Amino acid sequence: MNDGNKSWPTTILWPLLCGVAYALAFEPGVGFNWLGFQWLGHMLVLISVLAFLMCLRQLTPRQARFASFIFGLSSFSIGTSWLWNIFGGASLALWSYLALFPAVFAGSLVWVRQRCETMRGWAWLEPLVVGCLWTSVEYVRSEWAWLDFPWMTIAHARGPSVLLPIVGAYGSGFVIVVILAAVKSTLSDTSRWGNRLALTALLFLAIDEIPFLGTTSVHNRGITVAALQAEGTMFEGYEAMTKGLTQHADVIVWPEYALAYDVMKSKRDSAALLALAAEKKATLIVGTETIGDGENWWNTALTLDANGERGRHFKQHTVHLFDDGTPGTTALPVPTNHGLIGTPICFDNDYQNVVREMTAAGAEFFAVPSMDPAHWGMKQHLQHGEMFRLRAAENGRWMVVASSSGVTQLIDPNGYVHGRLEPLTRGVLTGQLVALKEQTFFTRYGWRFPWVCIAGALLAVGTALWRGRVRVSRA
Repeated sequence: MNDGNKSWPTTILWPLLCGVAYALAFEPGVGFNWLGFQWLGHMLVLISVLAFLMCLRQLTPRQARFASFIFGLSSFSIGTSWLWNIFGGASLALWSYLALFPAVFAGSLVWVRQRCETMRGWAWLEPLVVGCLWTSVEYVRSEWAWLDFPWMTIAHARGPSVLLPIVGAYGSGFVIVVILAAVKSTLSDTSRWGNRLALTALLFLAIDEIPFLGTTSVHNRGITVAALQAEGTMFEGYEAMTKGLTQHADVIVWPEYALAYDVMKSKRDSAALLALAAEKKATLIVGTETIGDGENWWNTALTLDANGERGRHFKQHTVHLFDDGTPGTTALPVPTNHGLIGTPICFDNDYQNVVREMTAAGAEFFAVPSMDPAHWGMKQHLQHGEMFRLRAAENGRWMVVASSSGVTQLIDPNGYVHGRLEPLTRGVLTGQLVALKEQTFFTRYGWRFPWVCIAGALLAVGTALWRGRVRVSRA
């Protein structure tokens, strides 16, 4: 390993360019929609990660951490530039915080490599170590950190794939990183087996992109749904939109915070909601609030029909740095005349646990109230819309999302969109879906895959520590 100083292209320019390319893989980015999938954006994420891994060759751990911080800072600041619309100058601190995670990954990888590269079988183990370290850091950043932020993962860029219902978004990222690390190793290997390995790996990634392997038939669907998209509308506005439906809908979904007060404590409005459900002969799912004792209140998805309230879900993942209520503690579907309906709220769907727990508890499809304020920008709306597709594909469930200003959409169990309203518009989306009972491997077992990666990463770090001590004792 060369411990000498590296020139600025190696530690600044190339990581910067890799970060820019990685950011452009996300919506709206430079994706080119062809045959139903954005192949250019999906290839960009592969190219950028491969180039980033190559940048780390022959760097010291300190240099790798610096170069990877540059990679993370450029990718997050460009990819989530919409944070400036919300937090202004404080976004610089948020982007710097997110950039620390790639730095931890790279520093750990190079440190482990320095101590283990002479170990027998390292050439075969290295791609697995790279995958375990990448997935562990990505999972902690997305699901466990204090400011957990599950956007801009590899799976978020690539969207639906055959891997999601097996090992989920983080497992999908693991497989891709392992393949890219193996390809990186074979680029300098002119042997026949090395070329075959690289070709096989790239062929797998290409096949994983073919949309018709996962699309769901639009025939034989039994439940009609309607989702309202409107921001800044009072009760009467949503009521008028619902009454104006020209076709019957079994389930009607209003956005998150459609009624930003405890509607069931208003005799007039609660009675009007029940009358509306009776008139439309439908199940209503309404974004509202539940006011408790003292200062406690909960962001709520309220489910009701003509017979009264059927259930409530309290938002578990409240939005960071906002007054978004007291976090809920349960994730259960609501029993209705149309089956068990999961009603996670907006940010709940950015994480794996709520949708998975509802599916494991019997949810047969999902009706989601959501809200992305218009002033957050088109880019934020488009990126957030992708998160719901990941959760639908992981758990094999239809999902209808009613977002205040978009993206309102109807998603099939493989993550493909069958209908949507463009962001920052007003309207109603209608469509049909099916209540499903069979559970995916991910829902039952595969959600634990990131824990396996964390165990693998700890084993790699532990081995590196042991080998380092052996060297010192021999010296």
